[in-house]
Amino acid sequence: NIVVLSSNNNSSHIIIKYVNEIRYPKNIQLFNEVYRNYIPLCKDKHGCCVIQKCIDFGNQEQKNKLLELSNANCESLISDQFGNYVIQFVVSLNINIVNQKVFQVLKNNLCSLCKEKYASNVIEKFLANKSEESFEIINTLLKDEKILHELIIDQFGNYIIQRILMFLSLILIV
Repeated sequence: NIVVLSSNNNSSHIIIKYVNEIRYPKNIQLFNEVYRNYIPLCKDKHGCCVIQKCIDFGNQEQKNKLLELSNANCESLISDQFGNYVIQFVVSLNINIVNQKVFQVLKNNLCSLCKEKYASNVIEKFLANKSEESFEIINTLLKDEKILHELIIDQFGNYIIQRILMFLSLILIV
């Protein structure tokens, strides 16, 4: 049972080793189990690592299916204690169609997500891509003085502002 094995600190390493070593078509059964249990795996301390390795080492079709599942469940994972790591990983791949979905989720609740512990990490990762959407997020947060002030004094939002300042200072230096 992939979910049980992936949820355990010791046995999750076995699953990760399997994902690293066994390629398509021998890994089909494992990936089918991962697809069926995507959300529970993403929301598990060790399962989220298994998902990331599956995205890394699956063939293109397997990777695409996992990215589609990430897109479909982005809203529930972005604020989750462990699911946010999956979304951060997916964002770091910098695949436009995937990042567009993440951007839409961020855009719809930007200020409140900046103040959430786990979602704020996703926003920081998203800003690191330095995409057109990153600039839109920066513009949205900086143009409203009230929002800017809220974020500066917020325990998580202040990190977003720090990231934005670092981002802008790098642009000005170049």
